[in-house]
Amino acid sequence: MQRVFVYSHLLGTNKKKHLSITDKPKSDPVDKATAICYNCQGKGHFANDCRYRKSQFAPSSAKSSSKNPKYQRLKEKYKKMKIQRKGKGLIAEDCDWDDVSSDDSSDEEDTQVALMAIIEEPTLALMGKIEEVPEEIPTQAPEASSSTTPGASTSATDSPSQVPIPLVPLESLTQLDLVTLDLYKALNGKTSAEKMHIDLRDQLRECQEKIKQLTILEENCRTSCCEESEFTIFNSFLA
Repeated sequence: MQRVFVYSHLLGTNKKKHLSITDKPKSDPVDKATAICYNCQGKGHFANDCRYRKSQFAPSSAKSSSKNPKYQRLKEKYKKMKIQRKGKGLIAEDCDWDDVSSDDSSDEEDTQVALMAIIEEPTLALMGKIEEVPEEIPTQAPEASSSTTPGASTSATDSPSQVPIPLVPLESLTQLDLVTLDLYKALNGKTSAEKMHIDLRDQLRECQEKIKQLTILEENCRTSCCEESEFTIFNSFLA
């Protein structure tokens, strides 16, 4: 027993002691029970020991978004829009036109109504729906044309007859027609503005060229005047 005691005493003396290199005071130990994880925002463990991506203590994004009043307002708005969209639009139904009988003997014929979307040109949309166009040709020319030259009268008779286009009042135009009319006005205004811009740019170039020519003439006049004055001074000296 004495030998064992001595051996254990010797082992105790040979243990290494870890010495601190710096003399800085040690930080206070952190309580693990109150520590908050940076990954899951949970308590009781550190980020290095975190095993789950989401903890039961951290609020989920779905729950937080569902409680947001702005999210609820947008959700209700889109629900209303979805309900309003239901029942709108054309429903296309298949119809076998070849199977329809073309016998004139049958008194009762099965008729099927189908809807068709027609794309109208902008000019036709602006003019409205014109069902019938008058085909009257003017027989007599106006009295003012009698005073013109005979060559002009022959050319007028040779020209094809022009049918007057009926004007449609603004009250009969739809909202789409008014929008297209405003669009055409804007496009015409844009083209006229671009044309005016090009004309003004050309005029500016011409003005700049004229200014250059005037500056050249001014310099030539100055040089000629200087030469004449020097020549007169030299002659006065000689005299």
